[in-house]
Amino acid sequence: MEQKLLAIVTKIEKSSLTPEEKEALYDTIAAALRSAVWPALYQHMPKDKLETLTHLVGKAAVDMTTEILSDAVKDPSVYEDANKLFDLLFVEVNKALAAEGIS
Repeated sequence: MEQKLLAIVTKIEKSSLTPEEKEALYDTIAAALRSAVWPALYQHMPKDKLETLTHLVGKAAVDMTTEILSDAVKDPSVYEDANKLFDLLFVEVNKALAAEGIS
C-alpha cells in the first residue's frame, strides 16, 4: 500500500500543479482514505453492540464506541479488507490523474 501511495505522491509532486492545487488534491485523497476505513471496520464490528450503541448517550456511548472499534481491529481480516478498499481507491486516483494528464 505504501508503495502505491508513494507512486501517487511522486506523480503529483512532478506535475505542473500549483502548490495550492497539490494541497487540495492531497486533502481529497486523505479524506477518501479515511472514508475507506469505515466500511472495512463496520464489517467487523459486533452487530449486537452496534444495536446497543444506538440506545446509549454520553459517556456510555463513548465507552461502547471504543469497545466496538477495539473489537473490530482485533480481527486481522479488517486490515485485508481495508487494503482492498485502498487498492480500489488508488486505481481511481490514478485514473483521475491520468485523465488530467498527470502520469
